[in-house]
Amino acid sequence: MVVQPNDNVEQNPTNNDVNNIPDDPEAMEEEAMDDVDVEEPEFEVLNAQLDQLAAALDSIESKNDNLYVELKELLETSRQARCQFQAAQESQTKETS
Repeated sequence: MVVQPNDNVEQNPTNNDVNNIPDDPEAMEEEAMDDVDVEEPEFEVLNAQLDQLAAALDSIESKNDNLYVELKELLETSRQARCQFQAAQESQTKETS
């Protein structure tokens, strides 16, 4: 049995019309927004939760930055103390020799 191509069906589609996908990203976004009513209470709740998460992440980031600064200062202080201790030991060794 030989299958004949149907004249009514396009054999090699060259654009996105087959999948109803617009070529323009802005058109895609507008089409997506048309599908959803953004005024629904669920979206308002989600937006509020996202805002809370963003604020919490900002707070964590700020605390992390502060910890980094404090640890850097502690490391520098520790290095200075170690250098002073080593210098004191070297001077004691020279005095006893």
